[in-house]
Amino acid sequence: MATIYKRKNKNRSYSYRVQIRRKGVRIFCYTFKSAEDACDWVEKNEKRYIDDPDYYHSWAEKNRLKHQRDRLFDA
Repeated sequence: MATIYKRKNKNRSYSYRVQIRRKGVRIFCYTFKSAEDACDWVEKNEKRYIDDPDYYHSWAEKNRLKHQRDRLFDA
C-alpha cells in the first residue's frame, strides 16, 4: 500500500514523499516536488514494486546518486 506524505522543507516549500509498505517486502520511499508527480508515480508503479522490489531499490539508488551529483555541481 502506498502513502503520500506532504513535507515542509526548510525554505518553506513543500515536497511529497511516497512510501510503499507491504509485509515481507522492504519499505520503499521516494520524494517528489509535486503531489501530481507523486500520485502519477504511485498509479504506474505500485503493483510493479510489489512484484519486483529489488528493481525499485536499485532504481532509487541510481537516481539518488545522480541527484546528489547534480546538486554538488550546480552549487
